[in-house]
Parts: sequence; C-alpha cells; structure tokens
Amino acid sequence: MRNKFATVGCSAPLSSAQKGVGSVYIIIRRVRAFFKFLSVAAILTCILTGCAQRPADVARAEQTVDSIDGLALTEADFGPELVGLFRGSPPSDRAEPPMPSYLGAAAYRSRAWGDTENAPLLYEQIFEFPDAGHAQAEFKAAPHGRNYHLVDGYRAHEVDIRGEINLAAVDYTIFCAARGSLSPSEPSCPGWGFRGRYGRYIVDLVLRGSRFEPIDSTTRFGRDMFFKVVEAVDAKGVGVS
Repeated sequence: MRNKFATVGCSAPLSSAQKGVGSVYIIIRRVRAFFKFLSVAAILTCILTGCAQRPADVARAEQTVDSIDGLALTEADFGPELVGLFRGSPPSDRAEPPMPSYLGAAAYRSRAWGDTENAPLLYEQIFEFPDAGHAQAEFKAAPHGRNYHLVDGYRAHEVDIRGEINLAAVDYTIFCAARGSLSPSEPSCPGWGFRGRYGRYIVDLVLRGSRFEPIDSTTRFGRDMFFKVVEAVDAKGVGVS
C-alpha cells in the first residue's frame, strides 16, 4: 500500500528565482486576505454607525437639530400626569399660519391635544422668523403670546420661577391666565401659558380647561405639571439660533 504521506517522484532543488516567485505569491495572498478583512470591517462599521443612510436622510437629521420641527412636543415629553390627562387624545397638527405671513413669520407649526368633553387643552405654537431680530421684536410686542386664552376677563399673571426651573430661552414668560389677582407663587391655575424665544424661533404653550367646561369651572392644573412641559420644550431649544 502506498503511503499517502510519501513523496511521489523526486523534486529538484528550487532555484533562487523560483523561491522569489513563491515568496511573492505568498505576499500577494496575504495582502488579498488583509484587504478582504478591511472590507468586512468597513461593512460592519457602516452598519453600526448608520453610514448607509441616504444623503437626504443625513441632511434631514442634521436639519432637525436647528429647525422648527425640532421644537415640537411629542407624547414622549409628557410626564405621568399629562399622559393620564390626554390618554386617547391624539394630537392635531397644523403647518399653516392662521393668516398669510402671520406676524412676519417665515414658517409656522401648531399641535393640540385634547379640548374635548373629557380632556383639557394643551396647545403648542411655533413661529420661525427670518432672523433673531424679528423674533425679538415679536416677543417684546406680545410677551404673553397672541393666543385666545386671554379673553372673557382673563389676565396674564406672571409667575416667579426662580429656584424652581432654569430655562435656556433667550427671552421667556410663564404666566397664569385667570380672573382677579394671583400670587406669583400660585401652586395651581385654571390656565397656564408660556412664551419663549430661541434665536429666531418663538414657542407658545397653553394648558387650560376644555372649551366644553362651564365658565364657572373650578378645574385647575398644578404648577409642577406645567413646568415639566415647559422644561421639555426648553431642552429642545438649547443651542438653537
């Protein structure tokens, strides 16, 4: 029986040229294996870092860092109390201002939750102006916003937030919309309001009773609950120009 490990025939000693060719061949194989490894590593890195995104996706992601939609509230920003208040009340959205070129704004967004027989109203408006100067002028002209919650004898009573929350907004006002006089440290309110300026953007927030409630309703909303919503919006405005 032939030994499978036996050498068949005789082989002449390799010349220097032949040895050189063999060495080159080995090097080529190793280089190919190395580049194959690099290709696999590059693909894995691409998957993990998201470099497979289309250019439009990347541009959209960068834009939301400083765009009007980046300041919009979502249900993920709600605390437990708000989640309970607006459970089953999907938001309604609007992208057009109430009138053409409203207040000189270049863009507009609004979103509302509730305002039903079983839920109060949470309302957000976002205005984008051509520049920070235009936004500042609008804020000074109407520091409490231009919302319809200040009607029927309701007045904006500004509250003192020092020691409670720190806001990144360049300009801001937090107030309670109510009849009569109120303390700046009022713990609850029938209607809360916030107007904040972030560079060329202005954000208005309103939390109040439903339009279906009677005028003499005693519904009130806690100070801390509203402040948490304000902080959620304010966090989105950090660094916005």
